[in-house]
Amino acid sequence: MCLDSSEAARDMAAQNAARNGVAGSVEAVRADAGAFLEECAASGRTFDVVSLDPPALVKRRKDLEAGLRAYERLNRLAMDVLADDGILMTCSCSQHVDAWDLRRVALRAANAAGRRAQVLVQGRQGPDHPAHPAMAETDYLKSFILRLLRR
Repeated sequence: MCLDSSEAARDMAAQNAARNGVAGSVEAVRADAGAFLEECAASGRTFDVVSLDPPALVKRRKDLEAGLRAYERLNRLAMDVLADDGILMTCSCSQHVDAWDLRRVALRAANAAGRRAQVLVQGRQGPDHPAHPAMAETDYLKSFILRLLRR
């Protein structure tokens, strides 16, 4: 399943599935991620893997705390629909959120969800997005792949 709030992104996902011969097994949905995850949790729907890659939720330093709460909420909602031993990929492209912020948010969400998290991979931007050593804001992409277990 591919989920995005953008109709154009949803259409592109469906087109890519068709081009790759998997249209019958890929569902492309247009919805707000938070609302969709809440609906899934309420209906008992679970997933083995969830990938969260929201747009930048912290565009200004003064919005950091509110943005971190938003990241934590999304992570918690994703964890609520993850099967036991599920995999969560959580990402941030907000320049004001560093990797430790994102990790802390994910681990707080796991604790609130009654889950035990294992960090499998810590990712960052690839060589096609080089970071300038004198400009911290150019090192803005970060991610974690977590394995979530029940306590």
